[in-house]
Amino acid sequence: MPPSPGPLAGLTVVELTSTFLGPYCAVLMAQMGARVVKVEPPAGDIIRGVGDERGSGLGPAFLNFNRGKESVVLDLTTPAGREALDLLVDEADVVLHNMRPRAAARLGIDAETVLARNPRVVHCAAVGFGSGGPYRDEPAYDDVVQGVSGLAAVQGGAGEPQYVRTQLVDKTVGVMALAAVLAALHERSVSGRGQAVEVPMFESMASFLLMEQQGGRVYAGRTGGTGYARTASPYRRPHRTADGVIAVLLYTDAHWRDFFRLVDRPD
Repeated sequence: MPPSPGPLAGLTVVELTSTFLGPYCAVLMAQMGARVVKVEPPAGDIIRGVGDERGSGLGPAFLNFNRGKESVVLDLTTPAGREALDLLVDEADVVLHNMRPRAAARLGIDAETVLARNPRVVHCAAVGFGSGGPYRDEPAYDDVVQGVSGLAAVQGGAGEPQYVRTQLVDKTVGVMALAAVLAALHERSVSGRGQAVEVPMFESMASFLLMEQQGGRVYAGRTGGTGYARTASPYRRPHRTADGVIAVLLYTDAHWRDFFRLVDRPD
């Protein structure tokens, strides 16, 4: 049998994003078979130059986050750029952007404007802070949200807060945005109506962390402290051996019994 073109084959995604979150969400859709049209401003995505030692405008991170996409440059501050975008929106199944609400509305890529033009489109705004909160128009990057969501504090443990050494927020929320888009596409297949979804970085990561870090605060009356003892343990780390480093997780009673047998300490 010939290989499958992917579960999203036949769908068109218009992507108006930069850096990591939006491009990661969109590249996952491209890998699932969607046609992804990446729209960049004349200056280009700001990560084009990251690690670009050859000066080609095609740095390694940019290539990894944007492979498998089509590319077009549009100046959305001009009538010609807006007209070209309208033509893309007309044939789109998904419109994805990561601009703050005020900027999105100014450029005409907010949900209200896009859905008025194409009532069947799934509009996804992957933003820093939820539109219902006081920080809706504040900028946000991975490091900022690692800090404000509590991730840096958890990572630092009892010491100073630390950032995770990868764009964990961008990539985690990118996957959350993908899930939201897929759910909205399913709803559209049932109702026939387009959908507007918002995936904010801060609120998404706060929820992500609180799943296990909320601790006793999950109960009425706050019966205990926050945190998860296992992840906070100083012994939770790779361990040096005579010929390298190993990762060990002893989680259940059965694990411990097996471990004691392995080290010849049944006592």
